[in-house]
Formats: sequence, structure tokens, C-alpha cells
Amino acid sequence: GFFSVFCLRIGLNTMEYKQMIKTACDEAKGKILVGAGIAGKPLEGDLEMIDFCEKAGCSHFSIIPDALPGHQPRTEEEFYQAFLPRIEATSLPVVLYARVAPYYRHFGIDGVPIRVFNRLADLPGVVAVKVSQPVSLTATAQLCEQMCDRLLIGPTNLDFVPFLAKHYHQQWSGEWNVEAV
Repeated sequence: GFFSVFCLRIGLNTMEYKQMIKTACDEAKGKILVGAGIAGKPLEGDLEMIDFCEKAGCSHFSIIPDALPGHQPRTEEEFYQAFLPRIEATSLPVVLYARVAPYYRHFGIDGVPIRVFNRLADLPGVVAVKVSQPVSLTATAQLCEQMCDRLLIGPTNLDFVPFLAKHYHQQWSGEWNVEAV
């Protein structure tokens, strides 16, 4: 069954997004978890949004790497440093978001920054990686190989789950698009 809802900002201005998060947190309180997507503003704006999410009652948030505004990291260190202040600014659990990003192909298969995620997995607040539908089985298996001993890896492609469960400690498949509808 459903255990959480994930609020996405798509098509909303900041005020509308905050209202959606607040409404979701108020309605879900004590019933299901509520997460929100962070990134899409400069660092100061994201830190403000993280603070809002904490106060509104969110249970976790996800950092969406290719939504980092005006920031196309050229190195893995730049990528890591883009995530770090957002993660360190909160006690909320953080879900990394793996998605196909062609302009990040130099960081890994499908543009998933696997080595960066592997470093971030060592931070105490990072708890999971949500793997979006179009990410390949190869990239998903690499994420599992390197991080499933430390993080929950949640593929949304259900065709992958039997294979991953057989070879890795697969516990979760979630944050599908249906949760955002």
C-alpha cells in the first residue's frame, strides 16, 4: 500500500508549492509520510525551502540533481559540493534522485552520478536513492552494487525488482508518479 506522498514543484511557483506541501503535511499527519523535492533555486532558496519543509512537517526530501539552477558541475567534486550544503542543513532524511540526464553522462551511465552518490551515501542524513523509470538496469545495478549496504535503493521500474531482489538486499520500490497525482 501507500506509505508516503511526494510533492513535486512542477508548474508551481514558490508560494503554490509551499501551500501544496503544507496541505499535504496537514492532511497526512500521522497517516503517511510526506516528502518534497528540493532544488530549483539558488542555495539560499533551497535552504529556505528545506527549513519550510521541516516546519510544515515533511518526513524527508529529495535532491533533484539536474534541477540545480545555473549549475552544470564539471567535476565530481563540484557535483558533491552542490549537494553537501543542502544535506548538511537539515536533520530530515535525504533521498537522492537518480534520473537520466544526458548532459551528465561523463559522471556515469545514463548520466547518473554514481560515484558522487556513493560519496554522499556516507553522510548520516542520506537514507535512499530513488531511481526514476527510464534509468537503465545497468545503472540501477551499479547503484545497488555500490550502495545497497548503506542506502535503500528504490527503482520505480518494477521489471527490475525481481532481479535486484535476487542479487541485492532490495527492500523498497517507491515514490512512483502515481503518488504525485
